[in-house]
Amino acid sequence: MLLRLAQGQLNLLTTCPRKFQHTVLDQFSTPTSPEQQDHLNRGNRFHLLMQQHELGLSRALSADPQEQQLQQCVVDLVQAAPDLFAPARLRQSEHRRTLEWQGYAIATIYDLLILQDDQAQIIDWKTYPSPIHSDRWRKIGRPAFTFLFWQKPLTMSPNNSP
Repeated sequence: MLLRLAQGQLNLLTTCPRKFQHTVLDQFSTPTSPEQQDHLNRGNRFHLLMQQHELGLSRALSADPQEQQLQQCVVDLVQAAPDLFAPARLRQSEHRRTLEWQGYAIATIYDLLILQDDQAQIIDWKTYPSPIHSDRWRKIGRPAFTFLFWQKPLTMSPNNSP
């Protein structure tokens, strides 16, 4: 049986092997604080709104002020970066790739994959309260991790889906 490892788990292995052992291999978990849970819920709701936007699903304006704020974030993002939402040869929300390596299945999910004839873009939505410093971003290894998954060419099926 293959153990599926995602980016966050690989980050944990790099930063704290003992915690990786407890949470991933031994499957022990610690309670999430209410503040952490709020941040997770906000990120999950934002990702859902972006998926719905990508699928062309409209949503009625929510009565919940927090949800209204997230909906406004989506509107603001579309206005601030219209090129990101322009038509492409292929646009796929929640694009999944798995790489088998030494008995492990290393999985990644890209929030949005945009393929053009001459380039590809991988979009990873972040909902941190403040931007991550670029040194930290490089340290967590996402660029190197992403590169591994694109060593094998992407094949397109007749319905234009990878």
